[in-house]
Amino acid sequence: MSISRSRKEEANFKLKTLLEVTEAINENLATDLLLQKYQDILKAELNIGKCMLFHLSSDWNLISSYGFSEQAVESVNIAEQLSIYTDITTVPSFEGK
Repeated sequence: MSISRSRKEEANFKLKTLLEVTEAINENLATDLLLQKYQDILKAELNIGKCMLFHLSSDWNLISSYGFSEQAVESVNIAEQLSIYTDITTVPSFEGK
């Protein structure tokens, strides 16, 4: 397969995935349904086997997770682990969790 064809397929895949998320948002889906759609894309489309998603309001709250044991989920102290970051940045995965 040529490089240009591979790039085109990757671009089409990214656009399709972005469209799915955009449509879900535009449909005003409830948060739990939107999170389920997000998980489905991560698992089925992107082959991501584990994910924890947190939301910061007054405190950090776990709003979605899959692929982790209950013990692993409970052991994460996201506020402590992210406290070293003061600006938007790429955060490496937390190994061993």
